[in-house]
Amino acid sequence: MTITQKQTTELTSDIISITQTRNVELSYEAISILICTAIEGGSNYWYRIFGYVEPLECKFRCDIFKDDEEPHRIYDYPLNEGGAVIIGDAEAGAGEAKRLQLSTIKRGLTLMAEKYPNHFQRVVDETYDADDADVFLQLSLFNEVVFG
Repeated sequence: MTITQKQTTELTSDIISITQTRNVELSYEAISILICTAIEGGSNYWYRIFGYVEPLECKFRCDIFKDDEEPHRIYDYPLNEGGAVIIGDAEAGAGEAKRLQLSTIKRGLTLMAEKYPNHFQRVVDETYDADDADVFLQLSLFNEVVFG
């Protein structure tokens, strides 16, 4: 998955404004592990899984679970076309739940690159922690950081 990160610096007076744009590629494997970090640690204080949407074909399977007979619903489904995990606020109920799927993952990573570049850079460098993964999941679902 390719994410475009754009940084703009606007200063006044005698300072030059610089815009930097770069394309960053993240493998589905890396994104799957990022989802795992959010689900298993960073986001477990607020989320609940309300359901799954099975993809028609499961082309991607996380290496960690490749030996399992069945795809891992949480980490594989959202990275396959048509697949999703339905996630929401544990206290709000299923009516407020959102789909974690390819399009929302890409949107979340793009928002992270734009609004939270330090978190995003740690994801790119694979030095992220549970808090960074939580920011990613919230941006992917809600377009903003709602919790924490």
